[in-house]
Amino acid sequence: PPPESARVKAIVSILRIVLWVIAPLEWMMVGVWELLPLMWRYRLTQILFRFLVFVVRVLGIRWGLDPSLSIEAHALAFVMGFGRYLPLNLRRIRFGLSCVAYSYPPIATVPTVTIDCNGTPGFYLSCGVSNGNGTNNAEKDTCASNGKTESSNGSNGGNGCDAEKKVLLYFYGGAFVGGSAEANLGLAARIARSINCDALCVDYKRYPEATLQEANIDALNAYTWLMHHTSPRNIVVLGISSGGGLATSMLQNLLRQGKEQPCAAALLGPWLEYTQCTRSISENTQYDLIVNPRVYDFIRPMMPAMCGGESKRRQMSPFFGPVKGLCPLHISYSTIEVVTDECRSFAKRAKAEGVEVREYTADHLMHAFQLFFGYIPEAKLAMVDIVVWLGEQLRTSQSQGRKNENTNDGPKAASAGEERKSHGLGGGDNRSSSRRGAALPADLAVHVEKCLDHRHLDSLFCDVLLILASLGALILFPCILCMFVLRS
Repeated sequence: PPPESARVKAIVSILRIVLWVIAPLEWMMVGVWELLPLMWRYRLTQILFRFLVFVVRVLGIRWGLDPSLSIEAHALAFVMGFGRYLPLNLRRIRFGLSCVAYSYPPIATVPTVTIDCNGTPGFYLSCGVSNGNGTNNAEKDTCASNGKTESSNGSNGGNGCDAEKKVLLYFYGGAFVGGSAEANLGLAARIARSINCDALCVDYKRYPEATLQEANIDALNAYTWLMHHTSPRNIVVLGISSGGGLATSMLQNLLRQGKEQPCAAALLGPWLEYTQCTRSISENTQYDLIVNPRVYDFIRPMMPAMCGGESKRRQMSPFFGPVKGLCPLHISYSTIEVVTDECRSFAKRAKAEGVEVREYTADHLMHAFQLFFGYIPEAKLAMVDIVVWLGEQLRTSQSQGRKNENTNDGPKAASAGEERKSHGLGGGDNRSSSRRGAALPADLAVHVEKCLDHRHLDSLFCDVLLILASLGALILFPCILCMFVLRS
């Protein structure tokens, strides 16, 4: 990346010294914050962000990369801009990524169970949608219950499970060092509800506790477990950032092993190339609010060990893996983020190999901007495009599966793209979505809006209490800080 200015280097150096001095106070405050109930943290975050949006709108301030961005995007850019100066360590990165838990808290009406997917832990979310047989997954979910009691090899073959059960296989992001399946339960549940299916959040291993090879094994274990409980044509995959790279590696490993591909996969800003610094990384770290120079400086030196050795970096990179025969792909990314080049090149190569690829691009936004669909309208447009596309893929796959069963052909092991092409359903289509997205039918728009909605407007009284508590904390904090300094 280009060298930073002397002013930025000076600020970072000063902050590093200050944070080292007040480290005990920093983690005491973090501990107090994490002791608060999850919904309190959620509501307080919402109140503060709404207040910031109000200030930005009134003052007409524009912190984003382009004036055309929404007011909410400018407010978010202000908040995240401070991260450019914050020195990072593993603990800070993992704390920052845990914010997903209270940005999208778990849905109380969605039963969640911990399962063992052939030795890989995960969380199964029964999102309470009809399974087509008049029963409700939330009331009686044999797939999830079997996950708690079956042997690790999944040898029951899915006996007693609904073969038509639709499941979202979800891989969280975090540069392979942070994030967690538990923190993403609320986010996964909202996406799964919007396409009327259950969700399996894979709790794959992270570095430095494990290498990428072990994470790839976890991904395959989860998919194999799902194959014993439903048909691959009813499985859709979603991966975010490093989770998108992990999902792509899993699809490529399925190709190598001759196993059936899932119905479709959505990759949100996938990190695919682990060997070198691409042009977009070189130029865009200075603009990207997520993968800023501090994140780049912390993650990049870890890559050789993360991949299991310098010689394995290319082997572990899904960017160089096989693409012919992959299931339909939805690749969503920003044109100004660090993975722009690898996403664009990978999509181009996949299209050339006959894979059905849908690209969705947005301008002037950060890496993994889609995760902020509860905060900025640009991200909501992108997420709506993703869930509508996944829903269309599921409906097409299921209708084709019923047609095969009626003709006694049975499901084919060929890739989903080849099957669709042979039936005139667009296999190998080089479609690209509009950046702004297409208008949705009214009923579908209401359904998606309701499922993706992360707000809880049930208690104005609670909001007032939290505002008063926040004002009290602002008054008391300087007093507590002075007492801490005097006593030390």
